[in-house]
Amino acid sequence: MQAEILNLLRRLHRERHLTMILVSHNMAVVGFLCQRVAVMRDDEIVEQFPIEAVRGQNMAHEYTRSLLLATEGYRRKAINPA
Repeated sequence: MQAEILNLLRRLHRERHLTMILVSHNMAVVGFLCQRVAVMRDDEIVEQFPIEAVRGQNMAHEYTRSLLLATEGYRRKAINPA
């Protein structure tokens, strides 16, 4: 269900040239939909960067790195047919 909604949002963004603000703790979702990232903690922006920095795991703030680390556990693993 989540993938269907994310694909719909991505398609609407492309087709209608929409600007969206996505609020999420899931960096994988952010990486799928966003071009730029602003990380907030305690009502303050602690870091801003292009999405390529997330893909390259090039973040300066410890909180941002902890969000990325938490997302690592949600990566789907390939199922090897036996």
